[in-house]
Amino acid sequence: MSGTHEIDGKTYTKIYEAADVTEEILAHAEETEEWFADERIDWEDFVDRMDSKPLADGTYIDMGSQMGSPAIKKIRKYIRDLRRND
Repeated sequence: MSGTHEIDGKTYTKIYEAADVTEEILAHAEETEEWFADERIDWEDFVDRMDSKPLADGTYIDMGSQMGSPAIKKIRKYIRDLRRND
């Protein structure tokens, strides 16, 4: 796991590595995907929408700034597979 950090009194969980992508993160990704309905996904917008979502442990998501991170690649694959199976 990538760990946590604090900004302005809020604790963020770093979601940078593929191993950081839990079932809870994938559930947030599915909710975020619904925002795009049948449109092509703008992945930078997608990641922006995922950032700062609250997690069950009281922290917030930090997706980082690298669009090619292992975590974002894993989420993109998950969403592509989800859309293919719909």
